Amino acid sequence: MTLLVRNAQTLIRLKMRSVSILSLLAASAPPMTNLRVLVVILSFAILVACTSAAQVRPIGNTQGNTRYRVSCQEQRACDAAIARTCAIGHFEDSFKPGKPMFFDFHCTSGRQSYSEGPKSQSVQVAIPPECKNMLYGPDFLAAARDRPRPDSVPWDPARAKAFVYKDPHSAISLSVDADGRHLVATDSSGRVLWVCNPFEDAGLCPYRTPHPVIYEIHFVDSLPDFGERMAPYLQKMGMLPTHRYVQIHFDSSQFGLVDETSGNFFFEGQN
Repeated sequence: MTLLVRNAQTLIRLKMRSVSILSLLAASAPPMTNLRVLVVILSFAILVACTSAAQVRPIGNTQGNTRYRVSCQEQRACDAAIARTCAIGHFEDSFKPGKPMFFDFHCTSGRQSYSEGPKSQSVQVAIPPECKNMLYGPDFLAAARDRPRPDSVPWDPARAKAFVYKDPHSAISLSVDADGRHLVATDSSGRVLWVCNPFEDAGLCPYRTPHPVIYEIHFVDSLPDFGERMAPYLQKMGMLPTHRYVQIHFDSSQFGLVDETSGNFFFEGQN
């Protein structure tokens, strides 16, 4: 019986196919009086060997709350992995069906929305004349033309939060400053690699909110296609396929890629 159990444990670790399991267990089968034990062990070995465990990994940070991605073959495996990761609860950001499938999620505990927490005293933010169309709407539209277009609007500084995202592959830490605009990269020894202000460096105008701030950083699976037609354009922008990139999102729905090597920001769009 000891040999039988040892064989079953070995097969579970190696995830051999059920045919191989049956062959090995049959070779060390106990007397018929222990057949029921053999059937239980065999069933368990086949179940474990044929089931792929769900994989959970951190993929980003949303103002201090880690964003995870879980991938699995069966949804119940993903659900179990999420339950182990989030003790209190979770909410899902995105889902990709198929096999393998994946879910992106945050744990409920510790996440704050913009409406939570203490409010600070609002400050007036100046709106540059060239940015009024972006914030208030194009002036050639009647609805936007009749809307007030003040030179400054109130903004709550509490919307800006400092947080850090560490890329597990490069060990580079990207820290969002307390102003919600500046991004600082440091290596594993704490040495500062670069400092940038992506919003101002790209010359962006405020959209949806008078003072957009960074609220999320996450890794990207792949860069835009470096095909023959796109490669010269992307490389002219300084995007090299050998570099690592992360995507940052502002609370205005504006987003883009940041080169971890140089700190260059490439604006991708807004929703």
